[in-house]
This record gives sequence, structure tokens and C-alpha cells, in this order.
Amino acid sequence: MKYLEWSFNKKNNFSFNNEKEFNLHLKDVKTDEIINFFNKYSDFFFQKKIIEFSKHNTKAFYYIATWCKKENLRRQIEISLQNNSKINFSPVGVVSHWMSGNIPTLGILSMILGLISRNFNIIKLSSNSFNTVYEFLEILKKIPFKKNLKEKILKSVLIFRFPRSDTEFSNMLSEISDARIIWGNNETISNISDYKKKLFTRDLKFGEKNSLIIFDLKFYNQNDSSSCEKIFKETTIFEQRACTCPHNILVISNSNKKFEIFISKLNRIFEKNLNETKNLRTNLSEIMKMRYLISKEGEIINKNNFSYTLIKSKKAKIFKPIYNNSLFVTKVRNKNQILKLISEENQTVGYNLKIDKNFSNELISKGVTRIVPIGNMSNFETVWDGESILGQISRHSIIS
Repeated sequence: MKYLEWSFNKKNNFSFNNEKEFNLHLKDVKTDEIINFFNKYSDFFFQKKIIEFSKHNTKAFYYIATWCKKENLRRQIEISLQNNSKINFSPVGVVSHWMSGNIPTLGILSMILGLISRNFNIIKLSSNSFNTVYEFLEILKKIPFKKNLKEKILKSVLIFRFPRSDTEFSNMLSEISDARIIWGNNETISNISDYKKKLFTRDLKFGEKNSLIIFDLKFYNQNDSSSCEKIFKETTIFEQRACTCPHNILVISNSNKKFEIFISKLNRIFEKNLNETKNLRTNLSEIMKMRYLISKEGEIINKNNFSYTLIKSKKAKIFKPIYNNSLFVTKVRNKNQILKLISEENQTVGYNLKIDKNFSNELISKGVTRIVPIGNMSNFETVWDGESILGQISRHSIIS
């Protein structure tokens, strides 16, 4: 069929009008068996038995292998579904995943959640995401596992790649969906939301958000590099395109001297870790233009190194993302000043301080949906942007 890029049986005669195409192969399979399958992928990756198959994005597969460990998958289910003997969870049916092109890893994680919940999954990918997701599925084919179960899992996935201009095809895909998981910018989400759908189709929409770090110098040891290393990794993972990547760090301090020492240390960590020739993802003129536009907002710390940009801001505010390994460093007096800056645009807050319940509740009331220690900001959870993904793509029935 037109636009069909991957199916287990490599179908040429696929039709949206044929209900048999969307059989719930996993309906009677125990969730633990599906978890064991993905745990097997994790084991093989770390035993380096499938590294040889990876041609495009080994970092993505490493992240997914860590996430697919049995202990984590069970924890995710417990968080989302809150095991209750009186509630029965069953698949909703067909789940369509509308993927953003900037983070292909999300497409795979979204698909895994659809499989764990025993749904049939249709994934709409962009050209930028396709190679990574396609290769992942081909790797799954090679994992030695119970043949019948592996086939049921892989038969529950179809991948399509088609232009956004083909609204007729988009409407067809949307109309057969019992749930739609939409990842992308606000314009993309708005467009997909307008496609035809069933009356009771469930929608999960994950749009443009940005994240930040709250860093209290009272809890910082200037002789310990680990905190700055964590900030570096959080900032630069996924090429700073994930909504969990910080673009601002709010530093609580009443001492200008300690603040300057911290910035100097952070700058050295960034400089040490970033190799200009390998990490420069855009041309020099574009970075120079970006730096010129933000020069009024603060002082650029690393003027002669263009593989990253640290900006010491002139006033307390949360700045819009400028990407390219860029981080605004802002000194604030206290938590109350921070609360005045937070808005619903901020998804994840990473912290190094002691977060008390009152402060957490204040952040949540402002719209923050994740509050985690630095080092855990990029950890994908099944409760995302205030939504339980597994909960929404499962049907809940009361048994009493």
C-alpha cells in the first residue's frame, strides 16, 4: 500500500477498510510476557550481541535498552495503572502515534507503551525519524525469543511515512484510531487534532515545552565537578531538542563571588566535554547571528568557543530556547523570586536543593509537571505532561 514503510509480513495489499488488518494479536497475551521480550532486547544490547546491526543511532538504542529493563517497565506500569485487583485493564484498540521528527527515540518509546498495553500500533513517522525506528524493529526481529509471541508483538506494528500535505490519507489514519498520541509543535498538534476521528477517540497531545534547572549554591561543593557534569549532560542530550533539556539555570545565591566561581566551573566542564568539530551542528554565521541577537540580554562567557554558549543574564527572567548547546545562567535571590518566573510553558524542573512540599506544590500550581533531581531530567516516564499515557491507552473495567 501507498506510504506503508514497515510491517512484519511486508504487505502490499494493506487496506484501512479491512478490519482484519487491525487484529489485536496481543489481546490475550500476559503483559509480563511482553515485558520479558523487551527485557531480552535490553540484555542483548548490553551483551553487545546486536551492536553490529546499528547503523544510525547507537545512542538512542542505548537509552532504549536502559529503559526497557524489566524492573523499569514494571515500575512504569505500577505508576500508571496502580495495580488494583478490582480494575481490569484491556487494550483500547488501534493507537496511532504521530511522531515529531526531532527525537526519533520518542517514536520507539511511544510504540513500546502501545505494545505493553496490548494495542495495535500505527506509527506515522517523518523522514528524520524513519531510519532509527525502522532499524530498531529490524533488530527486534533478530532477537531469539518465543517465535509465536515475537510474531504477535511485531504484527502489532505498522509504520507509515507520508507528507503532511496528504490530508486525505491523514484523515483515514485518524478515523481508524481509538487513541491518538500526538508529539510535535503546537501548529502540528492543532492540524492533526482537526482530522476526522471517532466520537470517543482518546487524544494525548504533547506539544512545545521547555525545562530549566534550579540550583542552590548552598548545596554546591565547588571542589566537586559532578553537579556541573550532570548539568552539561542534561543540556546537551538529544541535541538539546527534547522538551526535558534545560535552556535556563536559575542559581540561588546572595554572593556574587560564589556565583562567578560556579559559572567559571560550569564553563570549564562544557569546554572539556564539547569537541567543536564534532558537536557543531549549525554553521558559524548562524551562531554568530544568534549571539548578536542575545548580546543585549547578558554576557557571553565563552566568546571564542562556538560549540556551546553560556550566557550570564543581566536580569532575572526565563529566556526562550536558542538551542545549539546554549544555557542562560541567571542569579536569583530566593525561591519566591523563582515562583514569579515560572509558567505552564515549563515542563520539567531539575534541582540540586531540598525541595519541600510547599515549594513543589507552588511549582505544580504554576504548570510544572515534573520535578526531579539533576541527572534524571531526560528520564522518560509514562506519566508525561500531566497525562498517564498507559492509563489513557488502556480501557478500565470494574470487577466487584
